[in-house]
Amino acid sequence: MDSSIDVMNRWTTDQLDGLADEWEKVLRYYLKRKKAGKAFLWGPILDLKKYGENNGESGFCGVGLIQIYIKVDGRIFGCAANLEDSGCIGDVENGLSKECIKRLRKIGKEGNMCSKCSFSVKCQSKNCIMNSLAYSGTVGEHNPDMCYFERKKRNLWEIYAPQL
Repeated sequence: MDSSIDVMNRWTTDQLDGLADEWEKVLRYYLKRKKAGKAFLWGPILDLKKYGENNGESGFCGVGLIQIYIKVDGRIFGCAANLEDSGCIGDVENGLSKECIKRLRKIGKEGNMCSKCSFSVKCQSKNCIMNSLAYSGTVGEHNPDMCYFERKKRNLWEIYAPQL
């Protein structure tokens, strides 16, 4: 099971707080199920566990390498964070565009939008090329909603890490 927010929406602080509260409820439910030997796979749990790996350093964008999403029209997308034209990396007729994936990964490495943030070293969202493209049309501008959720995820990790 996975969950993400609609990055095209401009969320209010109250809405983001509500979403964060729901994530914590699901996390507590997950821990209850885990204790009963019936854990389930939930994407944000994988994200939280990354804080404990590699000294909590941020990961990389896996666009086109880790997962794909296929729309009913046959277009292939590298991430659920961007199901707009800018996130299309191929189609079922012609397959994945290696050139497109290489280009996206290259511009993702060049971005320095988060270099001034004190949380940047451990941030997992800063490398989300597709989220940046969906939010601003470029990888050079961060999505403040993702920054909010990154801080919330880090806080949840600090509270619940021993149980994960």
